[in-house]
Amino acid sequence: MIWETSSKSIIMLTQCFEKGRIRCHQYWPEDNKPVSVFGNIVISKITEDIQADWTTRELKIEKDGDYMMVRHFNFSSWPEHGVPECSTTLIHFVKLIRASRANDSTPIVAHCSAGVGRTGVFIALDHLIQHVNHHDFVDIFGLVADLRNERMCMVQNLGQYMFLHQCAVDLLNNKGNSRSLWFVNYSALQKMDSLDAMEGDVELEWEETTM
Repeated sequence: MIWETSSKSIIMLTQCFEKGRIRCHQYWPEDNKPVSVFGNIVISKITEDIQADWTTRELKIEKDGDYMMVRHFNFSSWPEHGVPECSTTLIHFVKLIRASRANDSTPIVAHCSAGVGRTGVFIALDHLIQHVNHHDFVDIFGLVADLRNERMCMVQNLGQYMFLHQCAVDLLNNKGNSRSLWFVNYSALQKMDSLDAMEGDVELEWEETTM
């Protein structure tokens, strides 16, 4: 997928192992191995910068004699239960990614474990940051509803939904805005998705992160 879309940025919002379970298979080389091979795709780790809350890597992807460079942003401090304690770190992470892309218009690939909870929060927060730059109001309900029209259960539970509101409050306060946010009952969003139909990691992640 990365090769086909020519994406230059991968956002990973989980750790490979959490609570003794594999949440994501490691698709870049181990420290003691120079490359990882997947069929005719060869991945090399060129650089790695480990910070307190995230790690950035530069990966070289080779296929059939051609290659491309990809930046890998791995947010590692999202707790196994719930959401980050404060919005500041995740907001900084999202802004860092935006700044690193400059004039890059290629798609961003974002993933967690099930691909709906933490991924949904990241996508929503990225949108909120851009929106607040030009407006003094937010419609979080409308934003999450739009995301869920594209992919079921995006922003997976009430804790994540509330966290987005905290992010919006902090973004607007930092801007010096004192107007009220738009708050809408979360139950309306729940009705958009059939939780009974969720299976596997999606269902487990709901149980583990609901506040």
